[in-house]
Amino acid sequence: MKNIFLFLLLATCCLSCNQHNVKGDSISDSIQTHSQTIQNENRKFEFSNKEFEEFYNRFILDSVFQIEHVRFPLDGSLNECDTTILWTKANWEAIHFDLRNDFYNPIDSNIVKQDNSIFQYECIREEIGLLCEMRFEKIGKEWYLIYYLENAC
Repeated sequence: MKNIFLFLLLATCCLSCNQHNVKGDSISDSIQTHSQTIQNENRKFEFSNKEFEEFYNRFILDSVFQIEHVRFPLDGSLNECDTTILWTKANWEAIHFDLRNDFYNPIDSNIVKQDNSIFQYECIREEIGLLCEMRFEKIGKEWYLIYYLENAC
């Protein structure tokens, strides 16, 4: 609500300025950029495969379900500067973040590849040196996490 109010206030000021100021183009550009930011904040990533979406919802909410749907030994690792930890059932920490929440965050680069049997997600946040990649595959009638890489350095 606050963003909409600020946008309307800024738009009103710009319209007034354009009547008296030749430099109205730069203000107009800033309104367009602000408008795009508001639109991106309201967007939410949508899965193309509803079956996978149902699986993913349960995967991030139910730790027991999650551990049953991770293919150990899991490819990938947790890399923290000088340490590399290979994923095992014994050291697995459940994933609870929902990739849809910050998918359109302007400081992240996100890549998704999805079809009826594969879902791959990659997130790069350069400012803090984070790379996260996860790959799910449908094996038989079930979805499984088959690859998880997290570089945090």
